[in-house]
Amino acid sequence: MDIGGTARSWARRFSGVLLPDALFLPGLPRAAPEEIRVTTLPLDEAARLAVKRARRPILALLSPDLCLRRMVLLPKAVGAKADAAIALQLRQTLPGQAQGLIWRAEPVGRKGAQVEYEVCILRHAQVDALLAELRELGAVASAVKLEGKTVAPLWQQAPVAVKAMANWMAFSALCVAGIAFATAIFIELKRQDLADLVATRSERVAALEERVLTRKAEAEKGREGAAGALSDLTLFSAQARRLQVLTDLTEVLPDAVWISELSISGDQLVLSGFAVGEVTEVISLLQAQPWASEVKLNGAIAYDSYSGQNRFDLGLTLVVDDPA
Repeated sequence: MDIGGTARSWARRFSGVLLPDALFLPGLPRAAPEEIRVTTLPLDEAARLAVKRARRPILALLSPDLCLRRMVLLPKAVGAKADAAIALQLRQTLPGQAQGLIWRAEPVGRKGAQVEYEVCILRHAQVDALLAELRELGAVASAVKLEGKTVAPLWQQAPVAVKAMANWMAFSALCVAGIAFATAIFIELKRQDLADLVATRSERVAALEERVLTRKAEAEKGREGAAGALSDLTLFSAQARRLQVLTDLTEVLPDAVWISELSISGDQLVLSGFAVGEVTEVISLLQAQPWASEVKLNGAIAYDSYSGQNRFDLGLTLVVDDPA
């Protein structure tokens, strides 16, 4: 069994169903022909009745039994020239060089390096007689084909004249050119619209970028201003705290204590002065303040015989968070 030949035959039949020949013929689409099976020539009564009832063009399907069938072996290398080789062989072997005969060949198998073709042969007169009989019955013949074969029709009605075919081809070319021209115009208009849209969006993007740069500059200035304000606030807070310390010293220390020198560095306060009484009383007064801790003498207490007062040097640590 020739699997390849069978597959090709089925492929041709399937493509014939999907893409019928009428699809590629010029002119408007035509109604599908009505198939009439022909098993005898001339037509039997059943076939004649079917032809008379037909309301569409007739597709006559000739039974292969009406044909003279011959098997022809050709080398596989013949390929696309198989029809010409079969025609040459038939003209050499049939009487009268096959004059007045019509045939169609179809590959049916393979034997080694050769391909076997089945050739169905009819006389032209038989096809002409069939067409004449169809016309007598009032039918319009569309084509005459071999039933069950994928070969070309034995006869087919010319769809249109040569001039009409040329006109349809020109019309088709004009339609294609018109569609292409309209498509080009449409694409160009869309391109212009897109170009305008891109230009508008580019301008908006540039404006937004400029606004972003402006906002960044303003934000930078704002940060610098905030940093300066924070620095000023910190300085003010530190100075205000020192002022509070000095105010407390003025209120706490009695008139018998005189401060000659005072310095504040960070959280360290150092003061020097004179006291009429005991210096320990001064230390106790300072130690009692909520902002003072670790009050201690920086060196020995010196007695000034001229003024009769005790000279002292004290140091203390300022409390960072004032509990008051």
